[in-house]
Amino acid sequence: MNGFMTFIDFEDEEEEEEEEEEDEEEEEEEEDEEDKEEKEEEEENEEEVEEEEEEEEAEGEEEEEEEEEEEEEEVEEEEEEGGEEEEEEEEEEEEEEEEEGEEEEEEEEEEEDEEEEEEEEEGRRRRRKSRKRTLTLAMGRVAASGDGSSCSSYACSTGTTGQRVQRGSAISYSKLA
Repeated sequence: MNGFMTFIDFEDEEEEEEEEEEDEEEEEEEEDEEDKEEKEEEEENEEEVEEEEEEEEAEGEEEEEEEEEEEEEEVEEEEEEGGEEEEEEEEEEEEEEEEEGEEEEEEEEEEEDEEEEEEEEEGRRRRRKSRKRTLTLAMGRVAASGDGSSCSSYACSTGTTGQRVQRGSAISYSKLA
């Protein structure tokens, strides 16, 4: 009996060992599968992370490009506005210069007109003086001739000299040169 029991015990031990080996193999396989799955998950995660980073970089680049474009547009608008302001300032300056030029021309014309009027007035004064001298000389000649003629009020007021001659009731004047 003891020998038989020993054989059975031996078989049981072998079976147990085999089962343990199988269990170990199964555990190893499961661990290997788990490791594979973990690695695959890690790789997938890494790929997802890389994709996300690439997307973020692309979005960042797009945002930077958009910001640069906006800045360029703003600069262009400012330059255009600045150019328009400069044009307006130049136009205003030109208008002011034109107005000043017109005012100066008007002032010069007024001065010229005044000078012409003064010259004309001076010429009239000279002519009057000349007439008076002529009249005075003529009166002196008439008086020196002793014919009794004199400067009448008409002759003096008109700047003419005359000789009074009585012929009936009519009075006539002859101009003297």
